[in-house]
Amino acid sequence: MSMNKKKGMILIIAIAIAAIFFMISPFKGLEAPAMRYMGIFIGMIIILIANALPDAVTIILALTALTVFRVDTQAAIWSSFGGTVVWLMIPAFAIGTAVAKTGLLSRMALWILKAFPSKYGGQILAQMISGIIMSPLIPSQNAKATIVTPYALSMCRELGYKKSSKPAVGIFLAMYTTAVTLGVCFLSGSINSFVIQGFLTDAQKAQFGWGNWFLGALPSLVVILVLLYLYLSRAYQPGKDEISFSDSQEYARKRLAEIGPLSKDEKVAIVVLAFTLIGWMTTKIHGLDASMVAMLAMIAFFVLGQFTMTDFQSKIPWSAVVFVGGINAVAGILSAVGLNKWIALNLQPLTNLFTTNVILVIIAVCVLAFLMRMAILSFVVVTAVVATIFTPICVAMGISPWIPLYAQIIIAMNWSLSFTNSQMITALAAGGGSDLLEYRDTQKASYVYSAIAFAGILVSIPFWKMMGLW
Repeated sequence: MSMNKKKGMILIIAIAIAAIFFMISPFKGLEAPAMRYMGIFIGMIIILIANALPDAVTIILALTALTVFRVDTQAAIWSSFGGTVVWLMIPAFAIGTAVAKTGLLSRMALWILKAFPSKYGGQILAQMISGIIMSPLIPSQNAKATIVTPYALSMCRELGYKKSSKPAVGIFLAMYTTAVTLGVCFLSGSINSFVIQGFLTDAQKAQFGWGNWFLGALPSLVVILVLLYLYLSRAYQPGKDEISFSDSQEYARKRLAEIGPLSKDEKVAIVVLAFTLIGWMTTKIHGLDASMVAMLAMIAFFVLGQFTMTDFQSKIPWSAVVFVGGINAVAGILSAVGLNKWIALNLQPLTNLFTTNVILVIIAVCVLAFLMRMAILSFVVVTAVVATIFTPICVAMGISPWIPLYAQIIIAMNWSLSFTNSQMITALAAGGGSDLLEYRDTQKASYVYSAIAFAGILVSIPFWKMMGLW
């Protein structure tokens, strides 16, 4: 059967399953709009899992179906495109594009590399610090994979690390995990962060602005960074038959000399970034939403010439903007039709099983997320399933829904299987990595990352208690 026929069959199956919910009598406690919502939602999930249509097209189809079949008003269904999530995404992508164009990201990485000892542990630490600094600056994981990981691969070649050698794998993973994987620790660092916001109420979104999001993620971030450093610097250090301590400081000095002094555009980027990050961290003081701070930064880059209308049209991934805006809308309708209360009521036995033990809830979330990522490509599907099951349970237990949503995405960011992680494939391809690394070289570290991330989540629990999140 051809691929088009398979996709056609998936679409027919999805529509048929959705139609069943239109025809059967509403379940006890639900009305017809809620049943129609369930049918459309399940059909959407099937299409996303099977990749039968592009994600943006799938979400537009779902929103159109919700509108045509009057699940809610047209204004309510499409209102998320006027919300803060979408209008934070757009300028955040613009900021990332502008900064990348100036060359500042590469220079920053070289500055940091120059500052650390040439021993392998210093090389790993330099890559990790570079990655975590760059992480909140670009929301797209694939874009970051394209921009920052080629630098790590290039450095490995310059330092003479051989193909599939331990030190090459370690250097690459130090940059990849911090810049790409851990982007979810920042509201502006990952599209998945915006997706999570879509499953929060307006009040919860207001609670988790840029600063509070970072504070909530900080304990797990610190644990993950420390344990990752210990693992990468020891498990991947050069063997006796390999280059022991290549002169990475000399490499950094050489590259900095080649690119010359700071350009005007780089200086502008430094100033605008500084004001943006300060603005994001002080929203409670000045009262502006993070989206408006980002908008001011985008306007500054427009006016000063680092970001152009051509960039606006071609560099912002509009399909991702549409997709995230649509997911926010679909998630918002869940409560509008009363499904959240119905799910909570019917999951009461499960709530009683967990009693008030937040640790059991988090363990269940992490295990479910890890197992789902073994088979499902879409992070959104994993998030949607976790949100549907655990948000009502957490609300009933007095736990902020942000906790299970953040926990699942940190676990789900593993790259254990190639067919469920396009970011790792992109990262290896962007820097011509096939002559230096293969996907299988990185897979063992993914399982270690999952264990480390789980430890980070568990350590965070008392800190979340102090923040009043449960």
